[in-house]
Amino acid sequence: MNARTIRRPGWTTLSVVCCVLVALTCGQSVFAVQLGDVQITLHSCKYYQQADVTRVVYKVKSSPQPAPAYWVLEVGDCVTSDDIVAGASTDSVWVDEPFHGLRFTPTSTNEKVYLYLEGRWELTEGEVVAAFVDEEGEFVLHEGRLDVPLCQGASISIRILSGASVSFPEIAAAGTYESVRPTELRVESTSSAWTLQQGIAFSAPDGASTDTLARVFGLALAEYRADSGATDITASYELTIEEGDFVGLPEGTYVIGVTFTVASD
Repeated sequence: MNARTIRRPGWTTLSVVCCVLVALTCGQSVFAVQLGDVQITLHSCKYYQQADVTRVVYKVKSSPQPAPAYWVLEVGDCVTSDDIVAGASTDSVWVDEPFHGLRFTPTSTNEKVYLYLEGRWELTEGEVVAAFVDEEGEFVLHEGRLDVPLCQGASISIRILSGASVSFPEIAAAGTYESVRPTELRVESTSSAWTLQQGIAFSAPDGASTDTLARVFGLALAEYRADSGATDITASYELTIEEGDFVGLPEGTYVIGVTFTVASD
């Protein structure tokens, strides 16, 4: 939101800036699996809209003895080498046994494995296996399930139609002030299994109370229904300031960051 001056008789000026952002997260259900002495954890999954790339990160932690010889992550048949961003992704080898997927060879007992995929991808529960060498030199496989890249088709997006920058009327005294206009969001999804969340962060000058700022700032969403297709959502804002609140709001610039995140369930 644009900077607006809050004035109170006998007080210096107070400016409020609110920035509205949107973000996407991948659908996730199985975050970690224990395969013998190795634990594989889904560390993160994020879609970067500007680059049109999905980054999936797994954390692999194992005991020095015995360390796994390799581990295999199942991927959908629709995933090909053309979908993987070479150079950015951790080195892997395509295999068809024990299932179609990518085989990784650990280089340390605690490492992160990166998989960059062109476009927007979702995750779903799939197979993962770790191979250990026994005393006879034979491979022993430990199998489990973990979230893995799903074929494109299930997609979700969120964007701001209007109101990325919204201002308040000039504030001269205690009272409730609504924003001049709301923020209009649009969620587009191929399924109705999604949720919208909001995050608010404050940056305030020295001597200011972020607790006071959080109390006077209000965000409200108009009623909506999560559904497939396009869903428009209206977010409105207000400042409700009492006389005593000015004590915790000294002169300076206050930045209120509002982030809307949509995630598939």
